[in-house]
Amino acid sequence: MPAADTVQLDKALQLHRQGKLEAAEKIYRHILADQPDHRDALNNLGILLRMQDRTEDAIAVLHHLTNIAPEFAEAWNSYGRALTSAGRLEDARAALQRALSINPELVVAHLNIAFTFELSGDLEQAAASIHRYLAAHPDNPEALERLGCYLHDLGHDEDALKALRQSVELAPDRHSALIALAFALEKSEQYEDAIANRKRALIIAPDDVECLGDMAISLERLGQIDEAITARKRTIALAPQDAASMGDLGRLLTENDEDGEAAGWFERALNLAPDAPRIHFNHALYLLRRGEYEQGWAEHEWRQEFASLKDIFPDYPQPRWDGSSLAGKTIFLHGEQGAGDTIQFSRFVPEVARQAAKVILGVREPLARLLAPLPGVDQIITDPLDLPDFDVRCSLLSLPHHLRVDPDSDPSKVPYLANTGSFPVQISDGKLNVGLVWGGSPTHKNDHNRSLTLSQLKPFLDITGCRFHNLQVDDRKLEISADGLSDHVLDMTDNIRDLADTADLIAQLDLVIAVDTSVAHLAGAMGTPVWILLPKPADWRWLRDREDSPWYPTARLFRQTKRGDWEDVIERVASELEAYSLRQAGRLN
Repeated sequence: MPAADTVQLDKALQLHRQGKLEAAEKIYRHILADQPDHRDALNNLGILLRMQDRTEDAIAVLHHLTNIAPEFAEAWNSYGRALTSAGRLEDARAALQRALSINPELVVAHLNIAFTFELSGDLEQAAASIHRYLAAHPDNPEALERLGCYLHDLGHDEDALKALRQSVELAPDRHSALIALAFALEKSEQYEDAIANRKRALIIAPDDVECLGDMAISLERLGQIDEAITARKRTIALAPQDAASMGDLGRLLTENDEDGEAAGWFERALNLAPDAPRIHFNHALYLLRRGEYEQGWAEHEWRQEFASLKDIFPDYPQPRWDGSSLAGKTIFLHGEQGAGDTIQFSRFVPEVARQAAKVILGVREPLARLLAPLPGVDQIITDPLDLPDFDVRCSLLSLPHHLRVDPDSDPSKVPYLANTGSFPVQISDGKLNVGLVWGGSPTHKNDHNRSLTLSQLKPFLDITGCRFHNLQVDDRKLEISADGLSDHVLDMTDNIRDLADTADLIAQLDLVIAVDTSVAHLAGAMGTPVWILLPKPADWRWLRDREDSPWYPTARLFRQTKRGDWEDVIERVASELEAYSLRQAGRLN
């Protein structure tokens, strides 16, 4: 290569690296005008064209280069990247493999192959390609970050954390790696470390709106609601048209008992995004917690429009019931979300049955025997794909909206569910028999707030005159023996097949003490005295501040007065239970 061309090429490369692409392109083309087959000029021009999103032009230049210089490994690597940009992933991999066959030391091709596998959704192969690159360059922070992200998505959580931590250690200011590490830490429930990494990321990029939003979620997860509110407000200050953040701020303020400010943010959010289902849904929870049922039920209908709260039954072609006449029609009523919701809203089924010709009720298998005796249920099904003909469908949670009822005008009477009497074990020992539920489903998004451990109930397990019975049917019942409490809590749940059996056991009890789970709803629906232990904030259905429930007349609510503080709740329960036991003993004697 003539010395003048070398100088020109170096100048073009410098401009290229500075992002002055038009000036660099002119020099590359000037060189090629004199030397049409100049390998480096062609290769660099192809790379430049790809960077400018002139993908087809880049492919043409680089394809020509691979024809005239078939043993030029860098050309095949550049060609593979251009083909990747065009979505021709198999051709891209073939080109990149060709580069490696010519020059196995060109390990950057492994990174580029990994990207093709990432785009095609084959993360196992993507991770394998990154590993090949790291074998030659073990301290490359970009490669370690990408490997960590692939492993995170593949569910290899510990390996993902290891790779991402290495990336951050090698490049402490690598913003994307800090963000990726924060997500991986959250998945492993290391929330404080996740927040620390997000704070580091925000020092580097203080105006990163997405990071601030994720920070708010992490802070909320740790119960740091004031800090989460601050993060959301910073998000909105940076993105004043971000309706989703405004709606989420309204939700956080609602949970922090700051209703006045919450109302304003919901109004602003809905003005900006009047068709946003998530904002309407959170607004519904705000209204329902305040007992503003008419508007609350209407807003609650928006839940059916976003994926995470879709009906558990498929989206059938039959229309949803809109509250119009059901005369001569068959309606399919179905559960949605959790068993507790189904139990709570099944109270409205008899009223629908009075209006319709036929009622088909679809529920999960554990609820079928319990709900089959509801007045007006003509058929109960548990298989969403095996349905008889029907005219309209409706979620149970939509019934109060269409029936225009609230707890105070509810036409149903408690109890509206009863036991079947088929449970094989009988309780009769003359003591106050108390059922216990201290935890819900671990997969529930709020389980970390609503559930306790059995050992936290110890302050009242020694109360004289009480006999405690386990109502947990999941692995939490193993805590009874693990905590050495087998003499305090009887466990007969091996005989329980479903919630109908649970109802039979509850029917033999004097009292149920439960966290906010389906068993609490079941006891309330049966008219059994039930003390419900509620976190702060409590779910919308328990309203604000009340110790009673309009949904369940026999329920008594024991609320946290401080977020996360169960000790005070348990002390109050222990005191009340001792007095209750003495009163009951007096009646028995």
